[in-house]
Amino acid sequence: MNTDRITTIAGLVAAVCAGIAATNTADPVVMKWAGLLGAAALAVKGYFTNKPSVSALLPFILAAGLAGGVGCAVLDPKADPVEVRAEQAVSVAFDTFDTFLKIELANEAQLRAKSPEVVKFAAWLTAVQPDGQPRGVSIIQSANAARRAYKANRSPDNKATLAAALAALETALAEANKQLASTK
Repeated sequence: MNTDRITTIAGLVAAVCAGIAATNTADPVVMKWAGLLGAAALAVKGYFTNKPSVSALLPFILAAGLAGGVGCAVLDPKADPVEVRAEQAVSVAFDTFDTFLKIELANEAQLRAKSPEVVKFAAWLTAVQPDGQPRGVSIIQSANAARRAYKANRSPDNKATLAAALAALETALAEANKQLASTK
């Protein structure tokens, strides 16, 4: 099996697991396993997309640990798991974007020569949006606003809006992890 096929399959598994976790929020066991399998699929994809080394897997190992921790977190019985998971995703995204941008800034000269895609993604993530905020901040604020709207009114429309905002957040987060892996 060639590496292109492996990365495609791993990406599909990660997407399916994310969908399962998003639609089965009432069952913490399903969420835990979907999160763990999704993180493992991202690790496999990262391994075959980048240079196969332990250092290339580091961001994915961290993501798997976070997904496992998020999936295993004990919720207050009165808490809505959709809202709690959204809050956790926002927190992880903020920390990941912050780490990525600090690494990129500290190593910009070397990365321009060695990994221009990292610099390009950093520029994309920091590009000022119509709301006056960098794109990464706007993505996080959009997900957080959708979470607050869902918390105020748990309607199907608000849940769909939250799911869409989280999908955008997770896409940017996956790209940040991919670019972090390529800095090794």
